[in-house]
Amino acid sequence: MLDASQLFYTQIAAGVCLLIFAGLAYNLLRLRRQMEASKAWINSDGDIVASEAKIPLSHTSDDQDDVDAVIRYRYRVGGQINESDCIKFGGQPMMSRAFAEALVAKYPVGASVDVYYDPHDPKSAVLEPRKLDNLAAQFVFTIAFGVIAVILIAH
Repeated sequence: MLDASQLFYTQIAAGVCLLIFAGLAYNLLRLRRQMEASKAWINSDGDIVASEAKIPLSHTSDDQDDVDAVIRYRYRVGGQINESDCIKFGGQPMMSRAFAEALVAKYPVGASVDVYYDPHDPKSAVLEPRKLDNLAAQFVFTIAFGVIAVILIAH
């Protein structure tokens, strides 16, 4: 049996896990809605204006996930030129040097790309609207924190 102090800290941990679960679940649903809405998005021709793998000074091993692939592109909607750096929904996670360099090689400066943008908000655009890898990782973390919260609450 738990004493009062242990019970108090268990309740705090359960509350924190429940809040994290709720935030992750909300974000998961938001990403899913964005992906569904993107089926009606329009594509436009765009050009890559910047593409580099930013390696931090503290980078000591190519196995570390601390490299940021920065890819900026420009596209035209009507008479207005827009610029964005969003590759896929959910943002671009930090990655290993090899993955960052592969992504940069896929989108070299000056390359022509298809940009998918929201017709109601042309500033919202992505290059890969149906990429699901962020969704799978988010789902796993959501389930994990949900299970932890349930176990702590039941305890």
